[in-house]
Amino acid sequence: MGNIMLIRKKEVHQFVIKMKNYKILKYPLIICLVLMNNYLFGQNVSIVPDVNITSVHKFLQKNADSTILFGYDKSWGNPPEYFILSKCVDTLTAYFYKSFYKSKINMPRAIRDSLYKINKYYESRNIAINRFFTPKYLTDNDLSAFWHYLLTQQPWQINDDSIDGQGCPKAKDGYDKNIYDGGGISLYLITKKNIKRLYFYAPQYYEKEMCPGRKGRIAIIEIEKLFKSYFKDEW
Repeated sequence: MGNIMLIRKKEVHQFVIKMKNYKILKYPLIICLVLMNNYLFGQNVSIVPDVNITSVHKFLQKNADSTILFGYDKSWGNPPEYFILSKCVDTLTAYFYKSFYKSKINMPRAIRDSLYKINKYYESRNIAINRFFTPKYLTDNDLSAFWHYLLTQQPWQINDDSIDGQGCPKAKDGYDKNIYDGGGISLYLITKKNIKRLYFYAPQYYEKEMCPGRKGRIAIIEIEKLFKSYFKDEW
């Protein structure tokens, strides 16, 4: 961390010298915006969200042998949604954590306000085993197939963005292929020993439109398809 800060200080010092030469120090707001942009986006496409280990993760770690938990990293304060497949000895179970409240539906004000309070409660409280954590019925054959297909993607061996890097390499012509307002996918791999988070920023966009071929992104897209197919009624 010390070396990183030293490098950043050198970058800022060099930048200020350049700005003096161009007589731009008269515009401090411009300088602040440029420095912030350079700091935030100079080397990373997005700010990777913190690893969010909730009571749900810990509960599953304690009461199951292996769990795969899929979720999108949402913006604008939207409540989290988790889609889960868990195994304890020979028992496979699917769960989801989700609120089905839709604010855009027309309804009497009193009813709307009551439901809104419930939903705000859901958003603001710590994620835990509560009424939003629900088992999902799937046949034994479907559960076995779901687990089998997930394991064929070798989730515990996948390299995520923390290893392979985010976005695309800079093009030779200088064209920036990266986006800065996309969403991300987090896949939590939960065992008795540890909880591992894999994070991918806008994998569909980069794999299908910009720089295809990265194995980790291909795998997470396939895993996303699996969760969508088995949780199609809750998606």
